[in-house]
Amino acid sequence: MDEFLEPIGPFSFEDLQRLGFTEDPQVSANNLIYPIHPVFQRDLWECWDLQYELITPALRLASAFLESPASVAFHFAMINNPRTRCPDRSARYEPWGVNYNQFLPTELPDSDIRESVDSSLRRLVPLIHWRFNDRSDPDSEDMEGAAWTIVNKELPVIKGAEEEIIDKVMIDKIKELAAMDMPEESDDEPSDIPDDVPDYVDSDSSDNEPEEAGIGSIIEVTIEHLHTFVYLQQQNQQTPLAISQMLRLQCEMAVTLCHELTHAINNAVSRDIEPFFGGQSFAELGDSWTQEVFNGNLATIGDEGGSQGVHAPLVISKWPNHRWPHEPRNSKFERRLPKPKSTLYFVPMQWISAVQQQSFWDAVRDSSDRNYLHTQKTVGWQETSNSKNINRDWRSPRSSEGRWPGDELDRVFRDKTFKQKLNV
Repeated sequence: MDEFLEPIGPFSFEDLQRLGFTEDPQVSANNLIYPIHPVFQRDLWECWDLQYELITPALRLASAFLESPASVAFHFAMINNPRTRCPDRSARYEPWGVNYNQFLPTELPDSDIRESVDSSLRRLVPLIHWRFNDRSDPDSEDMEGAAWTIVNKELPVIKGAEEEIIDKVMIDKIKELAAMDMPEESDDEPSDIPDDVPDYVDSDSSDNEPEEAGIGSIIEVTIEHLHTFVYLQQQNQQTPLAISQMLRLQCEMAVTLCHELTHAINNAVSRDIEPFFGGQSFAELGDSWTQEVFNGNLATIGDEGGSQGVHAPLVISKWPNHRWPHEPRNSKFERRLPKPKSTLYFVPMQWISAVQQQSFWDAVRDSSDRNYLHTQKTVGWQETSNSKNINRDWRSPRSSEGRWPGDELDRVFRDKTFKQKLNV
C-alpha cells in the first residue's frame, strides 16, 4: 500500500474518501479575485516571478483570512491592548528570570477597529521580508515546521499616535482580574476570559509608559510548499481529487502565512517575550490567531503526526492541544499543564472549497460576525498524551473530549449520519 494510503488515526484512507474529507465530487477550483494585501505584495518576496505566480491563489486567500472580523479583532488586541504581568503562581517556567505578559481580547465592534488595524498592517510593510527556505541546503537555517519567523534588524514600532489608550482605572481593574486563577478551558468559546472583564475605552490619559520599539522580521516558508504546487500543476489534472489536493495545499499555506505574520506583528510591537492571549495556557500567538479565526488549530495531518503528502486531509483541534512540548522552547511558555487527551477533527472539503470561492467572500463582505470561518467539527479521533506531565485535575465533562467521547477505536462522531455512512 502506498504511504499516502496508510490509515490516519483509526480511519482508513477509504473511510475519509467516503466521508468527504479528502475529495469532494462537486469541488470547484480556487477562483478568488480578492485583492492581495500589501503585507504579501510582490516586492516583499525574495523569489522568482513564476514562484510568486504559483502562490498567488494562496496569497489571495491569506489576505481574505487576514481581513476577516475575527482576525482584525485579534490583531487589534495584540497591537493595542495593554500587556499585564501574569501572576507568579501561574508560571511553570521562568528560564529568563522574568514574569510573562498577557493581553485580553477586545469587545470593540469591527467598525471601530478595522481602520486602526489596516493602518497598523500597512505600517508593517517595511518591517517584513518573505523568502523560501530549502532545508536540504547545508547553508540554510535548520528549522522545523512549515514556516518560521526570524528576528531581523531593529526597526520602528508599528504603533502610531492614533493607538487606543486604555484608561488607568481600566488597567488597574484588568491587573486585578489577571491575578485571578484562570478558568478551565472550554470548547464553547474561542478563549476563556472572565465575564466581568471591562470593555476597552478611549482616553486621553498620558500616564501610560510607551512600549519599547519592536523589531522587523524575516519570514521563511519551506520550499516544499512550492515544490508541491509545481508537482500538482504539472499533473494538469482537473479531477475532483486533484482539485481537492490543490485547494488543501492553498488553504494550508494561507493559514501558515497568516500564522507567521502574526509573529512578525508581535515582533514589531514589542521586544518582550511572546505573551499569552487571554486565558490560554500556552503562549504561541500564531496558534492563538488560528484558534480565534477558525475555532481551532488548523493544520495538515503531517504537522499533526505522520507525513501523508498531498493526499492528506486537513485537521483542526482546539488550541492548545496535548501535543505541544511541555518545556521552555524559544519564546513559548506554558502556565498550565496540558489536558491528557485531545480530539483532532477532519476539515470537510466542502468548507475548504467554499472559502476559496469569490462568492463566499462577496456574501460576507459587510458581515461583522467573528465566527463565519468556523468549520464544523463532525468526525475525528481522540489521542491520549504519552507524557507524564499532564493536568491531572482536568475535568473532561467541561470539554469537548468529555461531551463527545471516542468509541472503542477512539473515533469521534458528533453527527451520527457520518457513522452510518461507514456502516458501523
